[in-house]
Amino acid sequence: ALYPEDPSLAEKLELATFRWRLERVPPHAAAVVGRPEISRAEFATLLFWTVPSLRSAQSEAGQIASDILEHPRREEIVRVLNLGVMDVADPALRSFEPDRPLARGDALASLLRLARLLGQPACLAAAPPELGRAAACEYGVRCGLLADADACLPSTAVSGEEALEGIRRVLGLAGG
Repeated sequence: ALYPEDPSLAEKLELATFRWRLERVPPHAAAVVGRPEISRAEFATLLFWTVPSLRSAQSEAGQIASDILEHPRREEIVRVLNLGVMDVADPALRSFEPDRPLARGDALASLLRLARLLGQPACLAAAPPELGRAAACEYGVRCGLLADADACLPSTAVSGEEALEGIRRVLGLAGG
């Protein structure tokens, strides 16, 4: 409040607010952050619990993946699938592959879909409706989710901390 024009303090306040939000999620969701490599189901869980609007948004799609029916994170996965934030891993088999490690390119594509869902940021104005891994890296740089395209490495696994930081940045793009 004393220094409203200081961008570094504003960034620290935004980070603290986001971390405070993380302290209020269920333990199974908070535990994802400390993992060096997360699965697709864990990413869905992190998205579901750290982006409040995902829990209340209404979806018109009715997708289901054949391999999540007995999965403990089924509710979170179905929500992010039906909202179009994440997609099935194998469209032919309608499988989500919840335990497969999350690849950075897939995480970026999901984060950019989330940004669109929350409000089309200017950095995505020229983006095609479907972003493959390479395009996700390019638009990830344009939107400030990555420092440069060389840092993308679309096939590498994502840590919980990296996923959380990506979510935080997308919420910043969307204004909250």
